Amino acid sequence: MVDKRFKVSDFGNDREYDSIVGLYEGLFYHYKNSHVAIHTLAADTGMVLIDYVHVGTDGVIRSDYGSDKGKSVDFDYLAKRAGVEPLGDATLRSA
Repeated sequence: MVDKRFKVSDFGNDREYDSIVGLYEGLFYHYKNSHVAIHTLAADTGMVLIDYVHVGTDGVIRSDYGSDKGKSVDFDYLAKRAGVEPLGDATLRSA
């Protein structure tokens, strides 16, 4: 993970993204019904932060570990940690 702010790890089906919108769309379209790890390159420290998530068959993305398990992922918080533009109104709507 050198140039991209986000990386999704899924046992060899890894993808990297440079925006929160790209990350959201990638999870929504490529990882349905999967448990994956999101690696975020922290803007302030350069450390790689990891969040484990589950992408449901309906595309709903929820935390898969810790005290937030089962809660919807806060993409604006992920964007803030990575120092990129928040998801905001760009949120995709499932059909």
